[in-house]
Amino acid sequence: VGLATTLRYEYEHKGIHISCVCPPEVETAMVSEERSCGNRVSLELKKFGGTMQADEACDQIMADLDAGKWMVIPSINAKVLAASARLFPAPFFALTQQIIKYAEKKFG
Repeated sequence: VGLATTLRYEYEHKGIHISCVCPPEVETAMVSEERSCGNRVSLELKKFGGTMQADEACDQIMADLDAGKWMVIPSINAKVLAASARLFPAPFFALTQQIIKYAEKKFG
């Protein structure tokens, strides 16, 4: 997000439009593999943002890019998550720490 913001400021006056795409987890072969052997604590955190099907994610991303949106966040779960982190950083951090503690206790 920081890099995209900087590029946006640097190139907008030249007519180059920058968008920042922040999708949640998208159902792909790589994600399936990660679920089978990934870190269980990380996987619990990822559940919080939800998962989208690839076609749905692509359709939403392209629609927002075609509309000229700066911040592209497909899925309502991901939008709520991003807004919560930005607007309420301390409670959001506390919540993620509780999820991590729960997952560490559950998975060891």
